[in-house]
Amino acid sequence: MGRRIPVRFVEYFTKSEASLLNPQENEPTTIRPQQEAKRSSDSGQDIPSPTVGIPMGPQGPQSPYHRKKTGRKGAECRDRWRLGVEMLAFVIGVIGLFALIQTLRETRRATDTMHGQLKIMDEQLLEMRSSSADAKAAAEAAQRSAVVAEQALILSERPWILATYSIAQPLTFGEDGKVRLELNEILENVGNSVALDVSSQLDIVPLAPERGKFWQPALSRQKEFCDGDRHPHPQEVPGDVLFPNRKQGRPMVMGMGKERIEEVLSLTHPGTDGQKVIGFAVVGCVSYRASFEPWGSTRHQTRVMYDLAKLVETGGIRSHVVPSGIHQELQLWQTNWGNSAD
Repeated sequence: MGRRIPVRFVEYFTKSEASLLNPQENEPTTIRPQQEAKRSSDSGQDIPSPTVGIPMGPQGPQSPYHRKKTGRKGAECRDRWRLGVEMLAFVIGVIGLFALIQTLRETRRATDTMHGQLKIMDEQLLEMRSSSADAKAAAEAAQRSAVVAEQALILSERPWILATYSIAQPLTFGEDGKVRLELNEILENVGNSVALDVSSQLDIVPLAPERGKFWQPALSRQKEFCDGDRHPHPQEVPGDVLFPNRKQGRPMVMGMGKERIEEVLSLTHPGTDGQKVIGFAVVGCVSYRASFEPWGSTRHQTRVMYDLAKLVETGGIRSHVVPSGIHQELQLWQTNWGNSAD
């Protein structure tokens, strides 16, 4: 003889089995008195009166205490989840902070390394500049040495012309008021190569009457015709050829007109004896070029300047003479000015 099972338990287990298949239907159920009475009348069985207003759950009726406990557990679960999320966010933030600090350190280290490299590059640049300056100075020194060596070779191999003069006919004042002087010229090549286009010029120039300026007119005249003879004219006839250790000579005649003599005398003060006197200088130059130098190049020159004077009893010399007659007492005295060789 079996025991009768109340209807609500059958429905409960049936619903519980269905809820396993459909979790969404697993919700607390409250059985109303009207529904329970209807099921009792329909089945014709004696079903105990249900508990009015008590919700039903998977384990049976749920009391208010049970609902409160379940809500508290849900809140605790949500709090734990919130705490976990916050802790996770904190950990991620700490990790990000450490990563940022490490990145900044690496950046600073890279910056320091770059600054060090820039400093090394600056030092290398300074060294390169210094090396470049040293190389430039060495190149300039080498160039100067080459120029000096070339000049030394040229000076040792080029021709050198020595010019000497002596009086052939003494200074003579003619009856027409002009003055005349004849000299012997001797040119000697004392160098090691042939001298080409050899030419020479001489002139007699009156000394200035003012003290301290005696030689100024003579120097100006020498510069005038010697500078003009540095570069030969294209239509100029080539000069003589003079071989090494050879000499050549020729007479040189020069003079001055009456007007020029009177002009100088007009600026001269009479001496103690009441007479006016005049002095003369002889200036000249020899121009030539080396055989290895092209035509038209700047020519070498030997410049000379003599004082036409007489020896006096006191041991000195006197340049001024009376402007008349023949003055055989006059000699050529080389001065300290106007003599050069290049």
